Formats: sequence, C-alpha cells, structure tokens
Amino acid sequence: MNTKEPKSDDPLSDYEILSKAGEGAYGCVMQAIDKRSGKEVAIKQMSDVFEDIIDGKRILREIVLLRQLSHPNIVNLIDVFVPGNNIKKFNTIYLVLEYVPSDLKKVFKKSGFMTEEEVVKVMYQMLLGLNNIHSAGVWHRDLKPANVLLGKDNEIKICDFGLARSVEQSFSALKGMTSVHEIVNEKGSEGKPKLKTKLTSHVVTRWYRAPELILIEKDYNLKIDIWSMGCIFAELLRMVKGNVDSVVQRKAIFPGESCFPLSPDPKAVVGKTGFAVGEKDQLRVILQKLGSPSDEQLDFITDKNAKDYIKAMGQFPKIELAAMFPKSSAEAIDLLNKCLTFNPKLRPSTQDLFNHPLFKSVRDPVLEKKILTSKISFDFEKEDIKTEKRLRELFVELVFKK
Repeated sequence: MNTKEPKSDDPLSDYEILSKAGEGAYGCVMQAIDKRSGKEVAIKQMSDVFEDIIDGKRILREIVLLRQLSHPNIVNLIDVFVPGNNIKKFNTIYLVLEYVPSDLKKVFKKSGFMTEEEVVKVMYQMLLGLNNIHSAGVWHRDLKPANVLLGKDNEIKICDFGLARSVEQSFSALKGMTSVHEIVNEKGSEGKPKLKTKLTSHVVTRWYRAPELILIEKDYNLKIDIWSMGCIFAELLRMVKGNVDSVVQRKAIFPGESCFPLSPDPKAVVGKTGFAVGEKDQLRVILQKLGSPSDEQLDFITDKNAKDYIKAMGQFPKIELAAMFPKSSAEAIDLLNKCLTFNPKLRPSTQDLFNHPLFKSVRDPVLEKKILTSKISFDFEKEDIKTEKRLRELFVELVFKK
C-alpha cells in the first residue's frame, strides 16, 4: 500500500471523481477512477481529523488495522494520503479503498428477493471474513448491514473498523467501565439514573448490540460479533420470498428505540424497581422475541443488579423463529437460534459455525484456513492520548513513516 504525499496541490489530481457514493459521521465516500491504473476505487474523505481526539483515534485505528488485514471478504485499503506536502499540518485525510457498489443496508431496501441458497453464500462469506478478523485477536464491534459491502455475484466485503479493538486493548478498556449497578445507584437531580461520561462512546449500533453489551458486562468477548451477524442473518432471511410480503416488512429483528442505561428513553419513568425502561427499550424488544432468559442463560452476568433489571421487565414467552420465517429451512432457523443465543458462553464461535449443516454445500476448507498467524496489537491504545500534538505524531509515525 502506498502512503506517499501527493505531488500536486490538488490531493485528488490522480483521480477522476465519478460521484458521491455515501456520507457518514466522519466525512464522505466518493466513487472514482484512478487515472494511473484505470481501476475503479472508493475514496473516503475525512475532514477535521483532530477536532475530536476520540474520533481521530478511530480513524488512526482503522488505518492501522486495514494495513494488516488482507482477506477476500474484508475491504482492501489501497492508499492513504493528505492534501499538500506537509503531513505534520494536515486536517483532512483520504483513504483509497477498493470500490464495492452496494451494501446490505441498501439491498434490504430494494424490491428484489434472494433465494435461501444466495443468503447462505452471503452468510458464509461474512463468516470467512469475521473468522479472519477474530484470528487476529480483533473484534469488529460494529457489524451491521451498512458495514457489509456487497459486490458483483453477491461478493461480501466487511468494512468500517473504526470501533474495532484487539483482545488486549478491549480488556484494558473494560477495567474502568461503569456497571449497571453504579449507574442505577447514582441519581440525578430528578431522581433518575445518571449516566457516567465513560459510557458515552458505547459500541455497536443499537439494533445489533449483544445483550452482554447492553448489560455492560465487563467480560464480553468476540461473541458480540456473532450476535450482530445473527441479527444481520435475520434480515437476510427476510429477503427470501414468502418470509415477508413486502419490502416495508424488511426490518431489523430487534428494532429498539432506546437502550437503558447507555441511551435511555427520556420519557421513561423510574418505577419501584429503580429502572427507567421504555416500551421500546432494546433489551425489552429482544426479550419479547426470544423470551425471558432461563437461569442458565443468565449465568454469564456478574452484576446482580443487571439480573434484577432483566427480571423487572416481567415474563415474556418465546416466539418461535420458524414462525417468523416460514419459508426458511430447519437448518437456517437452527443457525439463527444459535447466533442469537442470549448467553455468550453458549453462543458459537466462527469455527463452530463452519461445521453447521447449513454451510455443507458451500464450505471450502482452503478459504477457512485464510487466517492470521499472529495477533494484531494496537500499541498506541495503551497510551492515554490527550493532545492533538501527540495524535499527529502517531499519524506520522504509524501511517506516513517511510
């Protein structure tokens, strides 16, 4: 991968911009042609890189990680450059990535359908990419339809690693994390639970967030990605004709509107139990579908108050997933049930899922062995980066060093 400074004052002089492909919190993505190679690429432009230290670290983390990952089902980082010739004073950075025309979020909104065979192929590719990431000791932590790119012939590429963590760094970050118990017992001026600042940067988009993250369980692990993949699988199954009647029914399986205590419903009133849980609270929505968890499903929880929080919601019967997806095979329903297991200790790993009968017809042992032999470590994460100066130094050292 090249990390050379552009020769021209125009940072995009080597590219023919075709269109704006998308826009997000960190900037825009442009579809372009590399004039030098003639290849189609995606250029991710991120401005005001140092305006917020946390956001700047996410950008740095994504670049460092993508430079070390290389897999057919993970988006490829081709180049990184900045405007002008002085890398010590840039505020905008450009990432050149392989161009993939669509993503699952866009596909779910289209009127077309997929066969279960096509869904299985998509899931298997996602599993291959996730297995490669996990083999590196890294958790994606924000797997959702918009972060699963879809190319020609339903080729899958996992993208957006700004929230990813290495195993070592994740456990380090968990040491100071606030528990549900601490939140519930720290009251604000109106007697409502007061959220501590440490939780403002919580991970995983709400609809795809595993129970252990909602419950702020300190001992969470890579199984959070398996849960997210299960949520995506449910939406893929709704692409199969007969599972839903129209495109408007293609919704997330757990479409919560709030998430106590990370992002509580402001209209919810604290009850006798001490919890302000709204009707559309994320965990409540999960329990309404999967049913109230058994004691075995709750044995991973280390905070008694978190267990009380679940029990305070009342009892919910389990809705059989086969009834939700009547045109899906028994193997597909079984895989979905396994991915959406409430207790992460009982949830399968990527290696477990490779052996599932659903993938029997598409398995390729050679592809399953495309893993990293050493763990990726974000050494800079061990440092408490507080200044723009230090973050700039890390960009120069880790991204632009010769």
